[in-house]
Amino acid sequence: MSKISLNGNPALLLCEGIDEAKFLIYYIQYLIKCDSSFNKIEVLDFGGVRDLTKYLQILSQQDGFEKVRTIAIIRDAENDWEAALQSVENSINHSGIDKKLFSDRPYYLLPMPKKDGVWQNGTLENLCLDILNMNVNDNFVNYSTLNYSREYIYNIEKKNNYNLSRQHKNLLHAYFSATNRFVNMKIGEAARAQAFDWDSKNLSNLREFLNVLVDCCRE
Repeated sequence: MSKISLNGNPALLLCEGIDEAKFLIYYIQYLIKCDSSFNKIEVLDFGGVRDLTKYLQILSQQDGFEKVRTIAIIRDAENDWEAALQSVENSINHSGIDKKLFSDRPYYLLPMPKKDGVWQNGTLENLCLDILNMNVNDNFVNYSTLNYSREYIYNIEKKNNYNLSRQHKNLLHAYFSATNRFVNMKIGEAARAQAFDWDSKNLSNLREFLNVLVDCCRE
């Protein structure tokens, strides 16, 4: 990791992995239709969670970084949201970047916070399963297909007397594979193909987080 290309946008959103990046890019494109301020966000893939500290250190040395006015980070909570939170905070503290440059909400853990505001364990795939768009022109895009996919995963685990280590990923892609439209697609491709409901209430907190990110860039 030696060079990061910046396009001059004042708001940077750093995320974990290419799937997350593409998902966020298509979501932000949707938000831009309602509020052009969101086009001030540049989405950057920092790689794996262990790469974040080094990525931030290199980022601050890149051409165009002087134009950056605000930064936020988004990653999966995985199986321990408290550890994920501590990891992000440690990366920020060791980044060498002035903390004033980070957004008032400097990080977001996927899938989303609970109603009481406490983060919950999980990943992007968990969020995707909660925001599936069932208004797509495909005979297999419906809740029955999703329920059959759940039964399939359940039976696979039962027959093998073993739990899948990434059940959320298995379930989401089992659902995709049971449709005509999304079969063989990765999350980013499915996002572009309208697999997800961008108006879902389960995205309201993420939208608020992004809104805070661009707040200081509004004129």
